[in-house]
Amino acid sequence: MHSVVRSVVGAVLVGVVVAGGFVFADEKKEPEKSLTGQLVDSRCYVKMGATGGDHDECAVQCLKDGIPAALLVDGGKEVYFIVAPAMGFAPYANKTVRLTGKVDEKAHAIAPTKIEIKKGDTWTEGKIPKSMM
Repeated sequence: MHSVVRSVVGAVLVGVVVAGGFVFADEKKEPEKSLTGQLVDSRCYVKMGATGGDHDECAVQCLKDGIPAALLVDGGKEVYFIVAPAMGFAPYANKTVRLTGKVDEKAHAIAPTKIEIKKGDTWTEGKIPKSMM
């Protein structure tokens, strides 16, 4: 099942990267939505299913290098690509975060306006990098 998920994720990643800011071009005046999950670098997740643990340093470097960030929600059953400069998400690699912003359900993408990082039982607001749109 993971290979199927990775194939779908790979196809979506290509679409998000190619579409860039156009993912949200047809957005209506819908309210922002919050998604909670693990923030990962999309390359290592798509290629190897890599998350957390020994992969922390690699994920940070991939995000600093501009590899698109993604959010694994519902225990990794769904993946949302983060439409914002990846390097700004490096400090949050492999952490549980809550992103709030415009969500494109078709493209499985989110353009976040707010990030909160879970530390123990509390949430701390982080800094969102400036949008690329």
